[in-house]
Amino acid sequence: MKKITSVLAALIAAAALSVNVAADPEPAPVPGADPGAAAITGDYGNASASNTSFSFNKYLVLDKNANVPNTEFTFTIVPDPATVTTHLTEEKVELYQGVTATVGGVTYPKFTDGTASFVEGMPTTAGGTAATFTNNKGDTTATIGITSDTSKKYATDGLIVDFSNIVFEEPGVYRYKVTEILPTTGGAYTPLTETERTLDVYVGDTETKTSGSTYTNLAIEGYVLYDSVVSGATLNFGTEEAAADGVGYNESELLTGVGKKSSGFVNNYETHNLTIGKEVSGNQASKDKYFKFTVTIGNAVKGDKYTVAVLKSEEDTANRVFANADESVVANAATTVSGSNVKELEVGDGGTVTQDFYLHDGQYITICGLGKGVEYSVEENEEDYTKTKRIAQGLSSLNWDGTSGFDALLDDVSGSIEGADIHTGYTNSRTGFVPTGVILSVAAPAAIGVVVIGGIIYLAVRRRKEEDEEE
Repeated sequence: MKKITSVLAALIAAAALSVNVAADPEPAPVPGADPGAAAITGDYGNASASNTSFSFNKYLVLDKNANVPNTEFTFTIVPDPATVTTHLTEEKVELYQGVTATVGGVTYPKFTDGTASFVEGMPTTAGGTAATFTNNKGDTTATIGITSDTSKKYATDGLIVDFSNIVFEEPGVYRYKVTEILPTTGGAYTPLTETERTLDVYVGDTETKTSGSTYTNLAIEGYVLYDSVVSGATLNFGTEEAAADGVGYNESELLTGVGKKSSGFVNNYETHNLTIGKEVSGNQASKDKYFKFTVTIGNAVKGDKYTVAVLKSEEDTANRVFANADESVVANAATTVSGSNVKELEVGDGGTVTQDFYLHDGQYITICGLGKGVEYSVEENEEDYTKTKRIAQGLSSLNWDGTSGFDALLDDVSGSIEGADIHTGYTNSRTGFVPTGVILSVAAPAAIGVVVIGGIIYLAVRRRKEEDEEE
């Protein structure tokens, strides 16, 4: 859904679906036209749009401490099934259902790739500055879903739609429907924009004369990708301007999104953190003894990576990351294990990863960015202690909710990531037996001895006194 710099803002502004064709006489202005787009030559009925394409961006929003997941969003484009040929009097254009062409078993228009691919390690942009994704109604500019948020970051991938081999028979507006298909594994990808959109392709004509004959040149002059499916025979691309021929449109309005124009698709990748803690208690419990934990992550996507915050310096309480453990076990008389705490987990075959961690009393680590639906389990190695799942508030050393005082860690040590962070761990106690009568059994003979000695001294002194009196 956990918002972006001017660099990303520039990317969004540049996400207009670009048209690339060979040079030719410039056609009349059309809303959304690419000034660099040139004519596609041909007579009516044979106007192939060769070497033309347009592109848009796919944006993925994720928490600051989460890694980009390995996932794909699939896109399709088809002629809009609800569109029928209509003359739009006010706009002075014909609206047509989009057309297709099949060449060599391939249907056009088509995506050159068809997927927006996100892979672990791809660049992201921090969310310190707001990014504008237009969602406009009428003449009112609005934004959807994305605002300035330092707890988020963004990844983006571009898609290209190929219109080569398409034959447009008449000038006008050709309407298509673009559909986004969300991933079904590896987490929840909540759409922040509509997954079905209308795409209008503007085709115009000019006339040139060669050897006395008139030929018509058709060109893709522009496009409008809407933020939703447009119902009915309508075009929303800005306000009409006064012009000599009565036709003209406010390009600045169109480029800033007025008329529901959109530059891409946006999804939030929902993730949560898993914090694991250790507390010990009892008169025979060692506070510096390390305990071994085995953590297993399952139902994930192979290749996904999760950052593990281990050291205090890696803690980020503002973004729900808690850590104060050691990088490796420090040898001491009470510790029977050895090992190191890793800083990253990578999902392997079968969508699972297993790793050992080591904590002593009062220590915590956090595994960051687990996708919704990912499964986890935390097992502690058996020791000569009484082991209890979870950590009660009275024994906790962690304040994770931001309010005053320490907090209990009461989530189960195994389960799945759903709608919140997980705080769990183990409590170990060890209490030894101390005989309570030892002190009394030693003190009693001592007291008797004192009395006896005192008596002897008393009798000796008394006898001496009596002897002195007789003399």
